[in-house]
Amino acid sequence: MSEYHNNAKLYPVQGKVPEDAMIVDGYYAMVAEPTGFEEKNLSSCILTIQEKEGGEKHDLLLYEGVSHDITATVGGKIYGFRLHGEIWPTPFQVRFDDSRGEKHPGTGLAMTYESDVTVLDEAGK
Repeated sequence: MSEYHNNAKLYPVQGKVPEDAMIVDGYYAMVAEPTGFEEKNLSSCILTIQEKEGGEKHDLLLYEGVSHDITATVGGKIYGFRLHGEIWPTPFQVRFDDSRGEKHPGTGLAMTYESDVTVLDEAGK
């Protein structure tokens, strides 16, 4: 998975496309300003699937605003993928404080990832 955005807009390839856009099947996603309401943000990412036999790669653009599966045929089988987020109310909040991570050498894939968070009560303390 790469190019993850917490809030994005999906665009068809028309006219001038930003240089940093990753185009998949005639579409690309770009970062959008957060709405201020987490449940209204629509996330996106690029999912890359690599076949074991032959190493063929399939890039899929997943967008939370699409209500159907995005499919890829791998080894003669059709697989469906969908990006779906949910928010559950909790009696506490979590504050993100810091993160650390390492990637596998020569790739963009995470090897380790750690986050420091603080759990806050309903009063925010």
